[in-house]
Amino acid sequence: LNLKKHINYDGFIFLHDTYPASKENTASNLSGDCYKVPEKIRLEHNSEFEIITLPVNPGLSIARKIKKHIGNEK
Repeated sequence: LNLKKHINYDGFIFLHDTYPASKENTASNLSGDCYKVPEKIRLEHNSEFEIITLPVNPGLSIARKIKKHIGNEK
């Protein structure tokens, strides 16, 4: 979220380790709790970002900054 003010509209942010294959992969020396970030963006910033997670271990999520549109506000 620190990148929000630095990224252009239609710009992308790539997040890794967002789809761990098992609970063991969420250890701090592996994916940790990175898998929680895409859902937080979906729930709290859905008017600012579109986000998709590719379900391949360990996971890749792509967030795109969008302009607010009518019907897209919280």
